Amino acid sequence: MPQKHTVPRPLARATCRAVLQCALLAGTVCACAIKTFSGNSHPLYSHASANTRFSEQAIITADFELASLRRIEQPGAPIRIYLEGDGKAWLSRYRASANPTPDHAVGLQLALADDSTNVIYIARPCQFVQLSRQPQCTPEVWTRDRYSANRVAMYASVFAAISRQYDNASLELIGFSGGATIAMLAAPKLPGLISIRTVAGNLDTEEFSRIHKLPIVAGAPNPVTFATQLATIPQTHFVGNRDTIVPARVARSYQAQLNAPRCSRIVELDNAHYEGWHTHWRALLEQLPTCTDRASKTST
Repeated sequence: MPQKHTVPRPLARATCRAVLQCALLAGTVCACAIKTFSGNSHPLYSHASANTRFSEQAIITADFELASLRRIEQPGAPIRIYLEGDGKAWLSRYRASANPTPDHAVGLQLALADDSTNVIYIARPCQFVQLSRQPQCTPEVWTRDRYSANRVAMYASVFAAISRQYDNASLELIGFSGGATIAMLAAPKLPGLISIRTVAGNLDTEEFSRIHKLPIVAGAPNPVTFATQLATIPQTHFVGNRDTIVPARVARSYQAQLNAPRCSRIVELDNAHYEGWHTHWRALLEQLPTCTDRASKTST
């Protein structure tokens, strides 16, 4: 059942801002149980916040209010955190969108399909929000800066704060598309991380740029840069053989950098980028990321 919020919104927001000031001094973030996004018209998000076991909360960072849903039924037990993809970042090759809220919201679909005890869904900056209330939401946020070091550090702080909030719970990260990029880049900063699962994930941003004939920005954050740190984290990467947006070769390019990847496995399915994932997600979750004694291979 959704939470009932009886605190008047101005007071609730003032309280949250006060908590945020303390949280920032402690190097963490603030989660507020207020319906920050009650004006949201996205049908899937509205349904999720109103008609499921999830409660709607805003995650407040120094720069953004992140739309988030959570279901915590066993504090202290591992928490699965779902990260949304880049959303509607671009309208065309050279024209940025005015609103990055995703049409398909695959990350949200996956979170809703997960019936485990502890699940948290986190959107990317400026998704599912009233942009008029966040003047910092400019197209640079969801285009040029979407994988920036500052953005990765922000999410790493959010993940660490969630763990502390629930008795230092261990975390499992699950990222869709560009959300997978963020998960992989943040993972080396999380000592209590159990595993990573990615779905149609952009695991090699340079290879992605080569495929789509986009400029490659030297020094830009890329998961392959952290292959050594990531190599010992159990991880499963689900890719679609009909995916033309993030083709399977992007994951294979990342895998090649691991050098005998004992802890990383690629699972290829007959899916497109936005299609088919949530339908079989519960069954796919049963494929637990593990480390083996020999190098992993792609499976179907």
